[in-house]
Amino acid sequence: MPDYCPPQQLAPPSEQWKNGLLSCDDKFGHCLKAMICPGCVMAQTRTDMDGSSCFYNLCCMGTASAVAERVHMRYQYRIEGSICNDILISWFCQFCNLAQMSREVELRGRIQNAAGITASTPWSTGLCEFDTPCILGVFCPLVSAILLCAARTKLDDSPCMFNFCCDHPASSYTQIRNSYMITGGCCGDVINTRILMPCAAAQLYREVEKRGLVINKSAPCQPVAQAMK
Repeated sequence: MPDYCPPQQLAPPSEQWKNGLLSCDDKFGHCLKAMICPGCVMAQTRTDMDGSSCFYNLCCMGTASAVAERVHMRYQYRIEGSICNDILISWFCQFCNLAQMSREVELRGRIQNAAGITASTPWSTGLCEFDTPCILGVFCPLVSAILLCAARTKLDDSPCMFNFCCDHPASSYTQIRNSYMITGGCCGDVINTRILMPCAAAQLYREVEKRGLVINKSAPCQPVAQAMK
């Protein structure tokens, strides 16, 4: 089984959750923490999954992006499911959802980068390269939004339309940077996406184009002939 599947060979999500939505019998601590401080659980889960700053996740993410985090967790761990189901669970079973995601990361571990990078690396492209996508984004913010959601999709194969509607620019910038173990900080991520959004979106797109998918290393592949059908 290869460690990394090129996009055209990546099989659809086929894994199952390793713990149920209501599995509070063996790890009730997760459920209790989700009820007492849901924001803390969401922040810690994100940190355990991609190595991002827990303080940043607590201040800037909280439970507001629980839907997006569940969707991206499913795609990076290649777990079966649907976006509609993720939305319903996140809205109506908030505490159970957070407890399930927390346990899932504990069982599966941190997402592995596709290139096998184990130490911090610099960006492969600069922030202000002023290429065509960046220049177009300056005059048309929609171009930057499309580039950003396309970069997020190329990172974990999640649906582009969902990323366009539900993902946050700073969150995407931070997660992509941490997924590739790129040097930097959360403050810089927020500043780049707030002040230099066209350049930041173009940089993320170039980076993901160069480095490829970041998914669970045990993700099932399918033969090229089958994938190209």
